[in-house]
Amino acid sequence: MDRPIIVRHRFTESTLDEYVAAELRYLSISKRAPLASLTSGRSRVLIAVGICYLGAGFFLLSIGVTQFLLIGVLMGCLCIALPFYESWTIRSRLKRSFHRDYRDAEFEWTIDSHQITVETRTAASHPVRTSFGWDKLSAVLDGPHGFLLYGTQFRCWLPLGGFVEVPQTEEFRSLVASKNLQVIPHT
Repeated sequence: MDRPIIVRHRFTESTLDEYVAAELRYLSISKRAPLASLTSGRSRVLIAVGICYLGAGFFLLSIGVTQFLLIGVLMGCLCIALPFYESWTIRSRLKRSFHRDYRDAEFEWTIDSHQITVETRTAASHPVRTSFGWDKLSAVLDGPHGFLLYGTQFRCWLPLGGFVEVPQTEEFRSLVASKNLQVIPHT
C-alpha cells in the first residue's frame, strides 16, 4: 500500500441512522444481543411463537375454555414485544450517546497497513488524535453504507461516502482481508 487511505465524515442524523443499523446487525449476528435486529432468526421465531400463543388463547376462548386464556395472551404479547423492546432500547441508547458526545463531530481517519489514526473535532473540545494498531480490532462489519470496526473496548464507523477516493473502499476491504479479522459481510 503506497498511500494511506483517508476517510472524512461529519456525524449527522443520517450518518447516525446508518451507524445504528450496522450496530444492530452486528449485535444480532454476534449473538451479543440476538434480538437486536427484528429481521434476525431468533426475533422471527419469537414473534411467531407469540402469534401462536395469542392464537391458542383466542381459540380456547372461542370454545369456552378460559383457564388458560390469560396465560396465552400474556405469553403471546411478551413474545411479540420482546424483540421490539430490545431493538428500541439499543437504538435509544446509541442515539442518546451520539447526541451527548458526537453530534456534528468531524472525523478524519488515516489508515495504513500498520495502524489506524483518527482525528476527532467537536465544538466542545480541541482536536483529539488517537492511533491504534490493527491488533486492537476483532471484527469488521462490511455493511451497505459503510464499515463498522470493532475493538475490545471501542467501535468505529467508516461511512462509504467518507472515503476520499472511490477505489480506496476496495483497498480497505483488501487490507482488512490481509489482517485476518472476522469480516461480517452485508447480506
